[in-house]
Amino acid sequence: MQVINSRYVIPTDTQASGSSPKPRTGTETRYGTSAREVWQRLDQATQRGGFVAIKAWVSTAAQVTAPIAQLDGVTPVNVTAEFVAALHAIVDEQGKPHWGTVLAADSAAVTPSARVGFARLVDEAWRRLDSRIRSAQGVVFLHDATPLARYTGGDELLARLVSSARRVGESPHGLWLLCPMRQDLQLPPRLDALTVGVIPGDTEQLVVPSTFAAEARRAS
Repeated sequence: MQVINSRYVIPTDTQASGSSPKPRTGTETRYGTSAREVWQRLDQATQRGGFVAIKAWVSTAAQVTAPIAQLDGVTPVNVTAEFVAALHAIVDEQGKPHWGTVLAADSAAVTPSARVGFARLVDEAWRRLDSRIRSAQGVVFLHDATPLARYTGGDELLARLVSSARRVGESPHGLWLLCPMRQDLQLPPRLDALTVGVIPGDTEQLVVPSTFAAEARRAS
């Protein structure tokens, strides 16, 4: 974790503010995903439930988050913010370690004991995030989700949540994951270096065209 402009930032290869290749028209039309069709598919997914990996270019990921998060029946969860908040809460409850010690432990160049202590904090943070997500109503929209790919146990939590979303009667009813992409949107969804497993076909992955954010602003 890093502190930038008084905000905690998780280092990532897919920063929304970073640069990315310009979208190719063929990439976006391959799945027939005009902005209108994106809205239609999201509406259907809200009712159906299940898992959807939402693929957007890194350069537009931040802009598409807000309109999707505002959909009826959708509970947005900023994973980075929730993860850091959980770590803070655990440290406050335990009275130790000092928060500066936690930040220092988030490094490869730390002692084995510090690494073990940090791992315990992370495990508890995942447990709390799991509970938070499963208690939400409707579809849970995970964005700014880099911690799931960066920290041990995050991929396992994601896999459990996806599995539950696929089962009728389990929580969450639906799970959407925003996957900022640097490469061809036809490729499998990725969260930083983590390849996100989806059922083959279009049901569990949705390409958001580069025009989506602009059209969402015009429609609001």
